[in-house]
Amino acid sequence: MAAILANLAGIYCSEGKCTEADQLFARALVIDEQALGPNHPAVAEVLNDEAGAFEREHQHDKAVQSYQRALMIRKEVFGPNHLLVTQSEYGLEMAYLSKKDYNAAEPLFSNALDIREKALGPDHPLVADALQGLAHIYVVRKLYREAESAYVRSLAIERAAYGQIHPAVAVTLDSYAALLRLLKRGAEADLLAARAMVVRAKYNERNPPG
Repeated sequence: MAAILANLAGIYCSEGKCTEADQLFARALVIDEQALGPNHPAVAEVLNDEAGAFEREHQHDKAVQSYQRALMIRKEVFGPNHLLVTQSEYGLEMAYLSKKDYNAAEPLFSNALDIREKALGPDHPLVADALQGLAHIYVVRKLYREAESAYVRSLAIERAAYGQIHPAVAVTLDSYAALLRLLKRGAEADLLAARAMVVRAKYNERNPPG
């Protein structure tokens, strides 16, 4: 029953019915907590989905709270290196970025990078996600050399994992181009931005909607 409510909440959230979605997530949590206990993995799953909904609603403080609790449960149940732990960590990291709380976000991204490299290998796409989070923080703090290094490595990982034509590659190219413009390297930035446009166009050709 709780899983059905949570799935329905996700549908409502995608349709913009935020109040209804929040109510359904709350009901699903109560059901799972009473039936399974407050620290069951099913509770963490609902919390993680609820946090994602809060993020889409721009309720970043609520998202942080839900991600934090989901992360605590998953670490306790699965250990620190499990992929479900990584999922909650990534959500929490992005919620902190949305809040512009870079002091809270940076150690999370650094820790996630270390854990993912050890658990998944240095060329896993989740490593690229952590690198991009760090790159964003480096740009904010004007640590441009560190940011460029992170973008270059992230781009190499994504191209190896997904191929040259993939939306993730286009996003990284655009982010890297924005950094190069800050560094007054406009010609290089224009090349990367143009490449990002080509990547998106070719991807859409290969994957038409519907």
